[in-house]
Amino acid sequence: MSSRTLTATRRAQLDFWTGFHSYAMSRALRIRPTKPQPETWMEMAIGRGGFRLAAFAATRNWDDVSEPEIRASPHVTGPNAARDFELLAKGRDTIHKEFGELLDWITKPGVNLRTIHLRRAVDWRRPDAREDCYRWLVERLDQLHEVFEPRIRQLP
Repeated sequence: MSSRTLTATRRAQLDFWTGFHSYAMSRALRIRPTKPQPETWMEMAIGRGGFRLAAFAATRNWDDVSEPEIRASPHVTGPNAARDFELLAKGRDTIHKEFGELLDWITKPGVNLRTIHLRRAVDWRRPDAREDCYRWLVERLDQLHEVFEPRIRQLP
């Protein structure tokens, strides 16, 4: 899809992720974002198949979001998602202490995807808010990588 045929929302998403990519590549300690796309999310590796880190720039009417927000999330996918998520969740209290913030642990019945969210209400579409959004996402994603990567590698 060329930039000329993108909707206003898709253009805003591509602009946001392009800026995030540049910011993260020059400042992140652990994460390496994928190529920017006109999507709600951008994924990053965390060292094992079935696990990803994701950054979200969400708008209203998407995933029960009432106002624009950004998120930093580890994802567990695949046939062992429920088991692996539960094994990680056994250390939830320690993870929260290590991370320094409470995380939202989310399961949806019938879906082989489990997520753990950190959310921040902010209108990421505003150019004057972007650098702060990028900083928040990079810091949280680097920290999520640091906290979760060793635990993920130790799973059976």
